[in-house]
Amino acid sequence: MHKPTLASLCCGAGLADLGFAGEPVWAIDSDPLACRAYQMNHGLVPICDSIDAPWLHDQDSVLPVVDVVLTGPPCQDDSKMGPSGQGGARSRLKISALALARRLVRPGGMVVMEMVGYRWTEWAQGEGAAVTVLRDSDLGGYTSRERVFAVWGATPAPLMPIRPVSPGWGAVLPHRPGDVLAYEGNSVNRRWSPALVRRPDQPAHTVMAGHGTHRIGTSQKDSRHGTPREMAVLQGHPGLILPDATVHDLQRLVGNGWPASFGRYWRARWDQQAGIRMAG
Repeated sequence: MHKPTLASLCCGAGLADLGFAGEPVWAIDSDPLACRAYQMNHGLVPICDSIDAPWLHDQDSVLPVVDVVLTGPPCQDDSKMGPSGQGGARSRLKISALALARRLVRPGGMVVMEMVGYRWTEWAQGEGAAVTVLRDSDLGGYTSRERVFAVWGATPAPLMPIRPVSPGWGAVLPHRPGDVLAYEGNSVNRRWSPALVRRPDQPAHTVMAGHGTHRIGTSQKDSRHGTPREMAVLQGHPGLILPDATVHDLQRLVGNGWPASFGRYWRARWDQQAGIRMAG
């Protein structure tokens, strides 16, 4: 089967691309550390600029055409892990991301956008997207991380239905005696809730965005910050190459990436749709 070509917007270290396992041909991120990490893991030099840079949206600019666009624009303005959760200029980068994705994706291609919460659901559906919620542990991953996704184009069915996000960002999942519980919370509102890590032989951790939330332990009192390598393993990327940087910056870089399960899910949906096209 044809290996789909990829463009990655707000690419980070390229965790979405690693899970999807396509052929990266174009990537962009405004963070120099993210661009360096993406190059180390994919052998492709991203454009280090903002996705709302005017030159990218100039109709005379030359851009590649790809099968699939993956994007997860900044979430801090919308996320309940952030200081406000009220929306702002950074959250509106979703509009620029979709406009750029539509220039990059070929007819019959697919655009997948991680949206974090429900604030932009009506906008995405108004733009013709199907919207769904994915949870890492539902897809065979180690964490309770949940994200809302919008998908345009060659949308295969069935998609998982929209459902309420876990209360407190991590309801207790079914577990066995001996499994290790991790706790997630942040320095803004001090909320903590237990979330299962299914492998008792792995470091206990629930991966969320924001370096202050990456803690390992069985209670708030008995916890420590997770290392970037532990976070990468629990995201499903044990072979991730990490550049030289501060622990704080690497925690942010890895924590903001997709668990491998999300990329695999969308690759399976793409392959399913490609099979339908071939059969037709």
